[in-house]
Amino acid sequence: MDNADAVGLALSQLHRLSLLVLGHRGKLRKLDLNFDDETFILQLLALRLAVLLCHAKRDPDISGLRLKYDRHKPQEMLLTCPAGWAAAYPQSAHLINEEVAAWQKTRWSLNLSGL
Repeated sequence: MDNADAVGLALSQLHRLSLLVLGHRGKLRKLDLNFDDETFILQLLALRLAVLLCHAKRDPDISGLRLKYDRHKPQEMLLTCPAGWAAAYPQSAHLINEEVAAWQKTRWSLNLSGL
């Protein structure tokens, strides 16, 4: 995507989009980032959570999921799940636990509550 000729997008926007596409699944280290760009990190996390929640055998009820980020506690994100959600959607819960482990290998942390 870095080399695509997309009308209406600046080179910096294409580069950012290519990093989001590259990082939407799998290991975060492949992005080769220093993880200082808060906006990019939040965009990447939102995309990765959306992708993993769409990969379940059955669509999980996401109405009770809450992702919190407090600008006063940089580099900490909290995903809250309603009681019983993990038992109702075990595959999604497993994928979320793997996502938590992936973020632990960076300077950012994704914590879980209720899972």
